[in-house]
Amino acid sequence: MGISLSNGEQMYNWPLDEIAAKLDSSAKAVNRSGFYEKLANSAYQDSVADFLWELYENANGGTFWDGAFRVIPFRGSKRNRVPGIVEWNDPTDWKEFAPSESKNVFYFCTNAFGDLLGVPLDKTGGIARDRVGVLWVEKYSYEESSLGWSAVLSKLLKNEDQMATFLARLKEYTWAVEHLGRPDPSQCFSWNLPPILGGSETIDNLKIVPTPIDVSFTLQVISQSRRQGNQHA
Repeated sequence: MGISLSNGEQMYNWPLDEIAAKLDSSAKAVNRSGFYEKLANSAYQDSVADFLWELYENANGGTFWDGAFRVIPFRGSKRNRVPGIVEWNDPTDWKEFAPSESKNVFYFCTNAFGDLLGVPLDKTGGIARDRVGVLWVEKYSYEESSLGWSAVLSKLLKNEDQMATFLARLKEYTWAVEHLGRPDPSQCFSWNLPPILGGSETIDNLKIVPTPIDVSFTLQVISQSRRQGNQHA
């Protein structure tokens, strides 16, 4: 999964040159010791920090594809109600309403429709495998890639094999921006009524909201609808 450093640590091989070339905005500075300390204090193993460190050193809070794809900032802002990555992964928050197979994943990227991308964890809070786990929020579904993060992100930044079109939802993003404008990195496009519950895929059913609100609301509404449907079946 990683490459060995002289000090024996295992760091992940991110496509750093491509990240630097495709960043839409400057990365926010992050302190390495603080990065490791915060994750460790949140019960995550060092393998998570080893995996993510160079991405965050180079792209903390950054955006790609004109904001269609985002790296969740390491530290959030209570004043602006923007969660950092630890708060995003709180198991007692929106994950309570998520599909069961999507819960044991550490999410650190999102697209402009609130879909979340991360890496699967094992039971100890360490990295389980180098795969891209994707929670498609409005579809209420989870899937994993057959390729590791380095390969997938490289393809996404180049849009090889239509990877950015798929994961960053570029065609839908262009359509939504034309009608509603470009959301801030902490915001996303959100359906008033998710299409999976019968809502129309028209601009009148779409709005811009803070991403955490969209994720929590959408998952909760779909989860409750499914439970009610099972009770009446």
